[in-house]
Order: sequence, then structure tokens, then C-alpha cells
Amino acid sequence: DEITPSSVSTKFDGAIKGFAGKLSKEQLESLRNNPDVKSIEQDRVIALATTTTSVAQPAQTIPWGVAKVGYGDGTGKTVWVIDSGVKSDHPDLNVDKTRSKSFLLTSTSYEDVYGHGTAVAGIIGAKNNTIGVVGVAANATIVALRVFDDVGRGSTSTAIKAVNHV
Repeated sequence: DEITPSSVSTKFDGAIKGFAGKLSKEQLESLRNNPDVKSIEQDRVIALATTTTSVAQPAQTIPWGVAKVGYGDGTGKTVWVIDSGVKSDHPDLNVDKTRSKSFLLTSTSYEDVYGHGTAVAGIIGAKNNTIGVVGVAANATIVALRVFDDVGRGSTSTAIKAVNHV
């Protein structure tokens, strides 16, 4: 069976080349026998661990893990956070609203509903100011690339699209 455009749901043109789609057993076997095909993987659902809501802190702290690995000034540096999005109005983050985007089919918003991406962004780039925590690259610019939905679920193909975007 030949693979037709209707079989393909997503093409990957970037560091990772290929496609995602629904294939028949015959189409899959044909690809397996093609010497130009390096690997075939099933597109899997991936899910984040449950997050906890943090309580506002009265003064800035250096988290144990950040103190352990060290931290510095990330001003002028850009970090691409591939996760559940980032809250663009978070007072302790510099979020690049122009370059941030969602790769979900169900939402065009890069805003974080689940909370994991915002927490990761804070570990990386929380401002060195008088509130919250200090990130390992304090004051860095955060670009949110959302691949996980409101309940922390995504897919490997969506993550690949975000990696290629970077």
C-alpha cells in the first residue's frame, strides 16, 4: 500500500525529519523494508506529573537545587521552554509573548493552565529581585512552547514539532 497525503497528519521538516500519521499494516511493513527509513516509532501520549500550587513567599529565596548547581545573570539570554506553556503575566518571569506559541491542536494559547511549564520557567529564569525565587539564569527571556494541555497530556509528535521549531 502506498502512503497517501490522507495518511499523514503531521510532517516534520527540521532537525528531526519524518511524519506522523495513521498507517495500515501493509504501509507500515513497506516503510520497515525501505532502506531510506532510519526508524519507526509509535506516536505515544506523554503526561506530566501532578504539580503543586506554591504559596506566595514574603521574600526572595534561592531554592536548594538552584543553590546546589549555581546561578548567574541570564540577562540577554533566551531559553525555550517546551512544556505546558508559561503564564505570561507572571511577575517573576520575562516572557517573550511574540515568539511564544502553542503546538496543540486543541488550543492556540501558550498560556499555562497546568502549571508545570511556569514552574520550570521559574527554575530557569526567575528574576533576581526581591520576590519569589532566583533562577539558574536569572532574568533570562523565556519563550514558551506549549506541547502539554490543561491536564498535562501531550504526544511525542507534538514535542517533535516544538523541537523543530526551536
